[in-house]
Amino acid sequence: MSKSYLSLLYGSVAGLIFFGISFFYQTTSIDTFNTLSLIRFIILLGAILYVGKEYKSQNNDVFKFKDGMTIGFWVSVYVGIFCGLFYYYYFEFKDAQLFHTLLEAQKEIYFSMGFSEDDLKKGASEFTPKTMFLSMLFSTILQGLLFSPLLSIFLRSKPNQSNGANNF
Repeated sequence: MSKSYLSLLYGSVAGLIFFGISFFYQTTSIDTFNTLSLIRFIILLGAILYVGKEYKSQNNDVFKFKDGMTIGFWVSVYVGIFCGLFYYYYFEFKDAQLFHTLLEAQKEIYFSMGFSEDDLKKGASEFTPKTMFLSMLFSTILQGLLFSPLLSIFLRSKPNQSNGANNF
């Protein structure tokens, strides 16, 4: 199987797992959003590592650095889409009041840091559940890209395993 197919398959599965866990946490009122961020990071790391190992085993134990970066990027994209969709759904349809409460709390923090009231109003008007979706997507991709080099170094083939092939 190709890197893209494995990334799509397992990235989507990991995203759906995050989606399900998030719904469970929100419906049982156990959660803070910090816990969900940690869960998202653990799921992302697990998915990238699993796809990397699966790809390596299907390619005769050959794994190059660029393979790890490609896998990390695509898995992050798919997990980020599902994470973003969860937050978009939650803040747009399920609990819009929570979004406004979080926004007000954020405005107070920025106000205490010296931002003017006009700057805060302008920033708040541009922050919507749709921008929250994009924020989640880009932050998940960034986390995946930061972890991918470590994965690539950890999983890459040793020169004697790949018959001297260039691992980069």
